[in-house]
Amino acid sequence: MKVSVRRCIACRVSADKSSLLRLVLDGKGGLCADEAQKLPGRGAYVHRNAQCVLAAGETGKLAHAFRVEKGHIDGERCRKALSCILRKL
Repeated sequence: MKVSVRRCIACRVSADKSSLLRLVLDGKGGLCADEAQKLPGRGAYVHRNAQCVLAAGETGKLAHAFRVEKGHIDGERCRKALSCILRKL
């Protein structure tokens, strides 16, 4: 059986897709966690640990992963979403 592999945008280490957390942009420049990995749009993957989730919060990394300009991502909303995600880990 073929295993889907994705790369963490924070540490750049490849891992099985099911072991990573998928992040997607909501329509307003904020982030949401896509636990089911089914939401539409481009996704960015991070390991399910505090170090990678916090490192992913750098706006430049998110903008690069989502292929958008830095101004299209609301840094404050992303930080709030990432802190919420961290509490759930």
